Amino acid sequence: MSEDAYRAAGVDVAASELAVRRYQEAAGIAWRPEVMGAIGHFAGLFRLGGGEGQVLVAGADGVGSKLLLAAQLGQLDDIGVDLVAHLVNDLLTVGARPLFVLDYLAVDRLDPEQAARIVASVAKGCRDAGCALLGGETAELPDMLRPGVLDLAGFAVGTVAAEGVISGGAIRPGHRVLALASHGFHANGYSLIRKVVSASGLDLHKPRQPGLPALGVELLTPTRSYLGPVQDVLGLPLSGLAHVTGGGIGGNLIRILPEGCRAVIEQDRWAEPGLSQFIRSRAGLSQEAVRHVFNLGVGFVMVVPKEAAADLVAALERSGETAFEIGRIEAGKRAVVWQ
Repeated sequence: MSEDAYRAAGVDVAASELAVRRYQEAAGIAWRPEVMGAIGHFAGLFRLGGGEGQVLVAGADGVGSKLLLAAQLGQLDDIGVDLVAHLVNDLLTVGARPLFVLDYLAVDRLDPEQAARIVASVAKGCRDAGCALLGGETAELPDMLRPGVLDLAGFAVGTVAAEGVISGGAIRPGHRVLALASHGFHANGYSLIRKVVSASGLDLHKPRQPGLPALGVELLTPTRSYLGPVQDVLGLPLSGLAHVTGGGIGGNLIRILPEGCRAVIEQDRWAEPGLSQFIRSRAGLSQEAVRHVFNLGVGFVMVVPKEAAADLVAALERSGETAFEIGRIEAGKRAVVWQ
């Protein structure tokens, strides 16, 4: 595969970034004075009642083509956990706690048993996050979806005190970039992963090496929820929080950087997980080529003052979290660079 493998697999990251800029322009005609910030962050903020107290935080996302792999293997019992974790992690980036989730399931033909399993997995994710599954929609779309194809998306709402909002505006040169480990690919990069599996003739029912679960099981490991570890340190100095999703570390960290700050990621600070190395090597791609596709073992990022970094890592490790420093903030043009 070429260096443009992700685009060849059907996903154009540059087009997605352009679309977001267009969305920001469109949202300008639907603005209200309670809105805080602009489209482009991980979640939208809305002052409750127009006052200075509580802020509602909302986000929307989907599971993406990981669903195709789950359906292929007949393993749909955790796919809703992926969805809720993704939504909750987005709310967490501003310091919010989740209140409720709504789900949207689209199928070509309704299989009540299958649909019930999927919604039950969404409910499981909500229970684990301490939020309610408030309702949703199931759409039967035989003229729009190919047989056996389904889509799952969700919408989450949380709350945070106005004075507790973490926007990234406090990020300054000298601050440190901390990482929380991921559990596999989470729900990103699966268009490329599926293409690699198909082109390489990999057997999803066999392990990639002795002693490991089947490759398909590894690939379907649910997205991690960072609710517990992030909530545990919300009282400590946190300048910015980023959820590593599509676009990789750089594509998501830049979303919280203020003008005049650039993040320098030190690639020798941690080791890329074996599964990520395995898929990347089968694709014939360098680590540099997939930085905007795979999370490389990092699922969530914290930007903190230098003097608070060691204490934060220690606090996270005491709670059983895998946390490590991966970079620093410097003065310069707003960007994320690798060193």
